[in-house]
Amino acid sequence: MLTCLVTAKGAPGASVTALALTSAWPSPVMLAECDPAGGDLRAGLLAGLGQNRNLVNLATAHRNATLTPQDLAQQLYSLDAPAHSRFVLPGLVDPMSASALDGLWEPLGFLLRDVRLPEAGKNQPLDVVADCGRLEHRHLPWPLLQTADLVLITVRSTMPSVMAAAPRVEHLRQALASRGGPAPALSAALIDEGPYSAKDVATALGTDIAVRLPHDPASVEDLVSGRRPRRFSRSSYMRAARACAANLTRSMAVRPRTLGAREGAGDVG
Repeated sequence: MLTCLVTAKGAPGASVTALALTSAWPSPVMLAECDPAGGDLRAGLLAGLGQNRNLVNLATAHRNATLTPQDLAQQLYSLDAPAHSRFVLPGLVDPMSASALDGLWEPLGFLLRDVRLPEAGKNQPLDVVADCGRLEHRHLPWPLLQTADLVLITVRSTMPSVMAAAPRVEHLRQALASRGGPAPALSAALIDEGPYSAKDVATALGTDIAVRLPHDPASVEDLVSGRRPRRFSRSSYMRAARACAANLTRSMAVRPRTLGAREGAGDVG
């Protein structure tokens, strides 16, 4: 299952929401930093893990040969060793090199959608949550979005955020369908920061709310920094993230696959 998050304008919280869902996911999962404006995790959660694993290395591997699951595995960090059930694919270090990734997104999308993790002699599916950045970015990974099972547009329950997102939803829906065939599901991820209800936001956007998280700056800071105080797992923020992640996996499990995987998708290991 490949879930992609995008944002309309400003900083409505797509990167943090993607990290929260990954941290709360009920099965093996990978967070892919696919924002062409650059990844944020190196300054927090990945601090001290080095700079040598990233998307640019995958683009280089793809230029030299067909992209393989082994190429992907070499660029991952484990977020929960020794369990090894949560991984991260770091994004760009230099946002000025975003154009170097343009040819990567389509093969990467097919690979991420069907990648599997060997465990105890079995091929265990590895779900992927991808942070894809702002819709207006000239190097937005459209082929990756069009390959996804689910695309979430992130919005806060404030007037500026809703007004920025609402006119872009229909454009996003049409762009996702332009590939031909059934399009990815499109929903919203809502951060409850403002005065408007989830029903109000859903009506304004013309789409359902698949993810709803409270505005909780303290828990967000713990999440991004990698700190895990005792209160963190019991916070309303993480309880909501776990409920949303479980609902997403259940709802998408009954949705038929709309795009076949390319050759080369397979095991990560």
